[in-house]
Amino acid sequence: MTSRVRGLKNGDRWLKKAVRKIVLLADLHAGSEYAPLFKIETNEGRPLLPSAGQKRLNRYFLKCAEIIRYFDADTLITLGDLIQGTNRKNLGRETVTTDLEVQKRIAKDLLRRFIGDRKMRIYGVNGSGYHKSIDTEPEKEIIES
Repeated sequence: MTSRVRGLKNGDRWLKKAVRKIVLLADLHAGSEYAPLFKIETNEGRPLLPSAGQKRLNRYFLKCAEIIRYFDADTLITLGDLIQGTNRKNLGRETVTTDLEVQKRIAKDLLRRFIGDRKMRIYGVNGSGYHKSIDTEPEKEIIES
């Protein structure tokens, strides 16, 4: 059986290698009150629990992850703002924590749930300077971990 492309047969190994299934993920904002959050502990051992709105977001987030698994995506590209940051203009309001280390752990947890046990190539770009740290590159640390 031939594919829609003239001269190519379904199952050609080189074609399978050439085809990428790419997922783009932008503006996760881990650490925001308006972002998905699954139970996680702070560095002091205090549990951070999701609000009712975050529980709803969690369901949508897991549904997206299910769709990604269904299509067997092999590459994830993050397009910035993986964490909320300290939200300095609002003095930390509307964040579940201003601790960037905890926000990075939240983002890593979300990405693990999103990717599952699949082996994916992960790439990313930095987001806006507002959501970053002056002395660290949290998004780079998240992607490389």
